[in-house]
Order: sequence, then structure tokens, then C-alpha cells
Amino acid sequence: MKKVKYALIVGGIVGFSMPLFSQNTNILTFDEAYQISLKNNHSLKQAQAVLDEKTQLEKAQKGLYMPKIGVSANYVAMSDNITMDLNPVKDAITPIYGALGNFGDFSGVPTGNPLMPYLNDEMSTAAIRKQLLDGQAQLEAANWEQVIQEKQFGTVDVTFQWVLFAGGKVRAANKVSQLQQDESEFYVKQKEGELLCNLVQQYYGLCLAQEVTKVRKDVLDAMIQHVSDARKLVEQGQISDAELLHVQIYQAEAEREFSKAVYTENLIKSALANLLADKNYTTLSTVNSLFVLDSIQPLEYFIQLADEKNPMLAQIKLKYEQAYKGYSVERANYLPSLAAMGTYNVANVDLSPLVPDWMVGVGLSWTIFDGSARSHKVQSAKLKTVQVDEYYNDALANINLMIQKTYNELAINKDQLKSLVVSENFAKEYVRIQEKAFDEGIINSTDLLDARLNYAKQTIDELHAMYEYDVNLAILLHYTGIANQFLNYKQNK
Repeated sequence: MKKVKYALIVGGIVGFSMPLFSQNTNILTFDEAYQISLKNNHSLKQAQAVLDEKTQLEKAQKGLYMPKIGVSANYVAMSDNITMDLNPVKDAITPIYGALGNFGDFSGVPTGNPLMPYLNDEMSTAAIRKQLLDGQAQLEAANWEQVIQEKQFGTVDVTFQWVLFAGGKVRAANKVSQLQQDESEFYVKQKEGELLCNLVQQYYGLCLAQEVTKVRKDVLDAMIQHVSDARKLVEQGQISDAELLHVQIYQAEAEREFSKAVYTENLIKSALANLLADKNYTTLSTVNSLFVLDSIQPLEYFIQLADEKNPMLAQIKLKYEQAYKGYSVERANYLPSLAAMGTYNVANVDLSPLVPDWMVGVGLSWTIFDGSARSHKVQSAKLKTVQVDEYYNDALANINLMIQKTYNELAINKDQLKSLVVSENFAKEYVRIQEKAFDEGIINSTDLLDARLNYAKQTIDELHAMYEYDVNLAILLHYTGIANQFLNYKQNK
């Protein structure tokens, strides 16, 4: 790959002139402009923010593998206390106490005295009956309707939950999150490629505009000098006033073209400054010149490389993988979910003492029938992969078409440039011949001016052809997926 250098040396009306820059003008190489735009461009910052967002989400998804531990505080108010009525129990046992206390016969009640270890039957009966009747009285006096839980109470609990099995959903969610992060990285690369293409258009557009302004300025200067010479010739009686008027018309046209060139140059400077998005670079000028390469790789090289490197195609590939993971998730809905859980009460107000302080357990959830919703969702997810696959095939075909189109336009640009170089040489020689003829009085000033204007037009057309070549080269590399290689191509590496 060699770079062909076209020397734009315009004789006669288009001379070499060194640009004069004010102290506030920032003179930038293309590489410097590219680095500044990478740092400041708003569109690229937005893409980087998307990548940062997906990175954080990817980290968040890893938390699905870990248990969830939290604290919950609850206050409950009910319409009534929760009570337990034990009167049926009392009603069942008090008759027994009454019957035995009044009619029961007992014997052998131990006394603990070695001289009289047992009471006789009468004393035993009396002692036991008294205890039974006392117990009956206590039963009758007791409250047999107990409050199990006050109607207002509060708790503070530490909770624990850990998904042990979810049919592969947790793993799929993490994989999708990673794929989205990878997709965002390629989105950033896509934006970098678009930025470089825009920068090539603006930077080399400014190169073109500056050169055109020089050409138009030299044409105008030549016209001004020609009008001055024509006035002297009119005063000497060598040419008519009509010829002077004709030369002045040419001067007016040159002034319009120069003003138009200056306006275009300033407009492109503003566009380039906006692309750089740096307040320190508002007044700009370029250093690098337009260029054309002697040769580049064959078309097949770029088409093959696009399938591997193009960031837009890479994003679609990742979307396909995400769609397939979504299909796996929908199939996982046929499987059960298993989770461990636990609770520990750290503080409470009026909580029933019957409630345990802690509990742990394992829960299983398994949907057996859901009206065939899962089946349709599985089919829908599968069709999603088909959609993305077809989208990829369509995008690949369109990108290959763009590569072929741009590659052919590069060839056309080179052919046009070769023809323009020949035309410029002819125009330059024609100017020399017309100047000699004018000096000898064979032709009038109009013929000479037309020759010089044609020479300027050929020069500007050559500049435009080179500019279009540089822009098409950037577009070709962008669609191939190696936009940043433009820096190497322009440096003849």
C-alpha cells in the first residue's frame, strides 16, 4: 500500500502561498483531532455511559448466586385478640374432681414418718378428698379462655433467602448480562467508527476548503492585477473600454467565488470545532493534506474481514445469543424452583410467647399446569432467534453491498484523479501558450482569462476527487470494522 502524492502547483493565476495563521489559531494534525474527539465527543460519551451501565448491571446479576439477608419490621393491628377457649376441657375434668372428692376411697397415703409410714384408709381418703376438692375449686376459679396473641403487636426480624435451584434461570440471567456488556463494547466501537468517518469528512473537508480558498484568492489577486493593467492599457489607447468592462466582470465573479470559498471554509471550521467539542479548539486549521493511495487490499479482503470485525454485525451476533438464552429461560419454566429460607426474631412488642424465635426451611415451587402459556412462550422465544438470525443475514448482505459500492467508488475516484491530473497538465500548458499569445497580441484578454479560470477549475476538481477518495476510504474501513486503521492507511503503513 503506497501513497501517491499529487503536487498541486498552479502556475500563473494559482501560485504557492504559505498560510498565515493568527496566534489564536489551533493547528491540528488528523491524529491530534482524532484523540481530542475521542475524549470529548458527546455521542461517544453517551455510548460509553451505556457500556458503564451494562457493566454495573452485569456485576449486579452476579448477586443472584448469593443469599439475600435482610431486616424486616412489622406492626400488626387486628380487630380482636387471638384467644383459645379451654372451657370444654374444664367441663370435662371438673366432674372427675368432684366425684372423686366426694365419693372416692383412698388408702396407703405415705406420711414420711418411719413410725407411721402410711395413713390408714379413713385418713388417706379424707386427705385425698380434700386435695381433690381444693383442686376443683381452683379449676372453677381459673380463667379458661386464654389470649394467645394480642390484637396489636410488632416484630423486628432478620430474614434469609437463598435460591438453590431455578432451572438454570440464574445462570442464564448472568450470561445475558455478560452478553449485553459485550454488545455495549461493540456499540462503543461502532460509535468510534462513525466518529472517525465524520472527522474525516470535516477535517479533510477543511483541508479541501483551505486549498480552494487559496486557489480562489490567487485567482482574485490575478484578476485585480489584470484589471489594473487593463486600465493602464485603456489610458494608453491600446484596448477599448469594453474590454476593460469585460475584465471587470471576471473580477466580480472571482470576488463572488472567493467569498463563497471563505464562507464554506468558516462553516467547516465550525463543524469541526463542534465535532471536537473542546472550547480550547474553536479556531482551527489543518496540517495534513489530502492523499490518495497507490493500492489497497482486494475487495474480498474487506468483505471477509467485515464478517469478523464489523461492530454492527457483532452486536447482532450477541443479540442472537441473548435470544437463545431467552429461549433456554422459557424452557426452564417447566422445572421446579428450590430455595432455602429462614427468619430470626431480634425484637418484638406483645408478640405471643408461643411464636418461636427462629425458623429455617426449604421451599419448592413447581408449576404443573398454566393453561399452555409456557408452551407458547417457548415457541415465541424460539421464533425470536429466527428473527435475529434473519436480521443478521440481511445486515450482512447490506454491509457487503456497501463495501462493494464504496470499494468501486474508490476505484472511480482514482480513475477520475488520473484524468484530472492529465487535464490539469494540459490546462497549465494551455495557460502558458495563451500568455505567450497574449504578449504577442495574437489573442485578447478574454481568451487568457478563460484559460486561467479553466486551470483553476481543473485544480479544484482534482482537490474534490482527492477529498472524495479519502472520505470513501474512511467509509470502507468503517463498514469493514477497522475504522481506526485509517490512521495507518494515511501514514502509508
